[in-house]
Amino acid sequence: MYDVAKHILVGRICRHRPEAMELSADFPPDRASRERFFAENRISLLITGAISNEDVAELNRLGITVCPFAAGEWREVWREWAEGGCLSSCHLMPGCRSHHQKCCRGKETSGE
Repeated sequence: MYDVAKHILVGRICRHRPEAMELSADFPPDRASRERFFAENRISLLITGAISNEDVAELNRLGITVCPFAAGEWREVWREWAEGGCLSSCHLMPGCRSHHQKCCRGKETSGE
């Protein structure tokens, strides 16, 4: 869950191929520090599990596309996203497909 996450993996995609992944040992707990973390690391996409509508709206305001409700082994999820910019239902939390379809179409996710 994004709201209580203590760690974050930061990766890069080049020509639809996942590149280096780096684990941030201490993902900031408060909103202002997280905003700085995203800006300093030039993050434009967040693939996450459960996330509140409020946090999705705030991240979208910062120019970050949110791909919510992801599930499964992180390497598989990352590889699938890098290859096609969309996750199959096996990498989504149960009942969350309609929320995720907005992300697949390249639109910002509203979290509704």
